[in-house]
Amino acid sequence: MVREIAFEILPLLARFLEEAYNYEEQLEREIILAEEILSEAEKALAASSRSQARLLGENARLSGAGEPI
Repeated sequence: MVREIAFEILPLLARFLEEAYNYEEQLEREIILAEEILSEAEKALAASSRSQARLLGENARLSGAGEPI
């Protein structure tokens, strides 16, 4: 589901914003909403990346990978 959002839905939203800026006065509310959605998605993806990095680091520590000999 995250992959679909990140690689299918968010690019569509970004393209919408690119076009919507040409009609900024008429689409002001929609632009604000789309920008908020992209901002929240960016935060969620960043948090997810940090969680995955922590998990990878924990797995490496538990398996002994990366420790000095």
